[in-house]
Amino acid sequence: EHSAFFCSFLVLLARSAAALIDETHNTPPQTKKKNIVLVLADDLDARINGYDDENGVAHMAQLNQRVAARGVVFDQYVAPYPFCSPSRSTMLTGRHAHNTRVIDNGSLNSSSFHPAQERFTVNRWFHAAGYATLLCGKYLNGYHAEADDPSAYATYVPPGWTAWRALQTMDYFGPRVNVDGRSVSYAADAYQTDVLAELSAAWIRETQTQPFFAIITPHAPHDPALPAPRHVGLLAGIQLPREASLNQPEWKQRLLPGVFAELPPVDVAEMTALYQNRSECLLALDDLVGSVLDALGGDDRLDDDTVFFFASDNGYHLGHHRLPPNKREIFDHDARIPLVVAGPGIVAPRVDSALLGVYDLAPTWAELAGVAPVRGAPPVDGRSFAHRLLAPAASSRRTVAFQESWATCEDSPHGIECTGRQKVDDSVADYVGLYQPQNFTYARFRDGGELYFDNHADPDQTYNLAALLAPSHRARLLALLERYAACSGPDECP
Repeated sequence: EHSAFFCSFLVLLARSAAALIDETHNTPPQTKKKNIVLVLADDLDARINGYDDENGVAHMAQLNQRVAARGVVFDQYVAPYPFCSPSRSTMLTGRHAHNTRVIDNGSLNSSSFHPAQERFTVNRWFHAAGYATLLCGKYLNGYHAEADDPSAYATYVPPGWTAWRALQTMDYFGPRVNVDGRSVSYAADAYQTDVLAELSAAWIRETQTQPFFAIITPHAPHDPALPAPRHVGLLAGIQLPREASLNQPEWKQRLLPGVFAELPPVDVAEMTALYQNRSECLLALDDLVGSVLDALGGDDRLDDDTVFFFASDNGYHLGHHRLPPNKREIFDHDARIPLVVAGPGIVAPRVDSALLGVYDLAPTWAELAGVAPVRGAPPVDGRSFAHRLLAPAASSRRTVAFQESWATCEDSPHGIECTGRQKVDDSVADYVGLYQPQNFTYARFRDGGELYFDNHADPDQTYNLAALLAPSHRARLLALLERYAACSGPDECP
């Protein structure tokens, strides 16, 4: 009996072991690497052409239904220097502009970003970890040139990109693209956003045997904001939201510092026409999002192995505070930008009000993918918010964002003072500032004066309260500016 029982036990044990082996064989490995995809809009603010309280991101149905509906919308995400190249260099390094030294749109070559800092950008971290890497679209200003000046096109491919599809011109129609070092000119009627959608989707479909990191950066809805022909007029009659800061009263304008106080009213009809064009540009951008999701194999990929990010480099103002169309200022329209994230394990759908910045993207991507900065890389200033994606109750350490604009500085952009020119033109001034979107905005301008808004009581930022600041409060704010103006690394930067 004992022998028969023992034989039966061995048979049962063998069957159990076989079943366990088979189950283990069929179970996906728990260490599967995550793909990272970013679609980056150009000059898309979170207030006017950005967030829609009812639908997510205005005029972007596919993004809202296929990403935001299963993801997180961060409504307090800011650009620390709301200007194209400074923001993009921060995105690629996780570092403030005063550390990258990319302080204007002509700094790609003069700042040592190219080639010195390109050895340490976030794509290099992924490439070193065995990822395929793609940049498709706009790189930094200074890489592209005007269509009638071929001698100025950049032809190099920065290190750490296994696929390079960088725009050499910014034309909405008939773009020129550097495809892995080869300049390709597209037909005159080829719409840039559609070209980038096709290029990025094709690469994703071909890149399925290894994990990948992809940054897709169309020019839309940047000026001149030319919609795709199929979308022209679809939003005819759309009205520019009449926020209180749009052509605000003269007495409130006079409270603003420096060059802002003298600005005349803007042409609201002209602003509205541009608003319609920008909105219609988003329709093709939304098609690009759909094409990328389809290339991934469908939306369920975001529950499996791919984390999808949608964001912008900086915001935009359209007559607010009487400013002509542009960006770069500390006002909410310029500084606060969209960020939508969806992927496996993310608790969603929800709106999250954690205070995040562009510098947080690189460390977040790295933590999600399990990669690290390459040897020799300088410290990042941002912090990962991966924990916030996976656990909404996780604390957020940052209580204030440091903001800066150094474009007119001719010396090293450290400290509050600057010996450079006082202003860029009649509507742009440089500053250092502190920003809590739901609380306050404070800035010191180098063309004179200061600015303080109570963002809770005055969300449209129409009443400059700087003259009413208590001396002790001003002293605390100035001490923070001095502390952060040259900060480096997450222990020094807010």
